[in-house]
Amino acid sequence: MVESWCELKIDFMFVKGNSGCVLCDGGSGKVDPTYVYEKHTRLFSRHHGEVLTQVLDEYGNIYIRSPPIPLKNRRDENHDNCRSLLIDLIDYLDIPIIYHQYIPIDDETVFDKIRMNARYVSFDIIHRGDVFIDYVDVSGRGYLRLTVLVNNLSYIDRILETFYKILPERWFE
Repeated sequence: MVESWCELKIDFMFVKGNSGCVLCDGGSGKVDPTYVYEKHTRLFSRHHGEVLTQVLDEYGNIYIRSPPIPLKNRRDENHDNCRSLLIDLIDYLDIPIIYHQYIPIDDETVFDKIRMNARYVSFDIIHRGDVFIDYVDVSGRGYLRLTVLVNNLSYIDRILETFYKILPERWFE
């Protein structure tokens, strides 16, 4: 069984460009992570029963992370709480949010095959600059990472549907 975890990134650059910044702390123009946690992350975790963690980095970016779940459950949009929270945040905050999904892979050649599959299913959107599939190292382990800059609600569903088509079917068993 293959598991994946996801992460949402609220980039401070997008927040600062938003004139009606409901995330800002009032005076400094910086993101108020307490607001995001209290109004979205904590409530969402309580309602959906999945503990999401929230981290603020030194640049003012907020990262919201989900625990790993089976990939077959993440493919079912009713179980992908990261996707659901993303839609909630975009709908309320009206700013682009970066969606990352991490799938552990042991062999970088698997990554190369997936990149080739992306070309065969006309997943050419990865070349537009707002969708990336790359191989990353996280704490000494290799991961296939999908990165999507999401700025409208239907966009993420189309991307994820296509993304799951290029992955090996055995990963969903």
